[in-house]
Amino acid sequence: MLLLAEQVARNYIFSQLPAKEIKNLSVMIDFDFENELNIDCTIDIQLIKHSKLKPQKIIDKAIEKIFETIEKELSLNP
Repeated sequence: MLLLAEQVARNYIFSQLPAKEIKNLSVMIDFDFENELNIDCTIDIQLIKHSKLKPQKIIDKAIEKIFETIEKELSLNP
């Protein structure tokens, strides 16, 4: 489920940003279900030095997509 959510986020990011502009992309999803469900998502995008793109809105939407994917998977497999 987490691998699927990560892949959905990566696919969304690469659909919004040209791959040649991305120097480094890190997607981290921490999932804890001890007493209650806790999910922490971090996306870090480093663009090439001369890029003028501002990826924060894309990062925010990719994180939304991670949560949507996890919610969908949890509803299918309770």
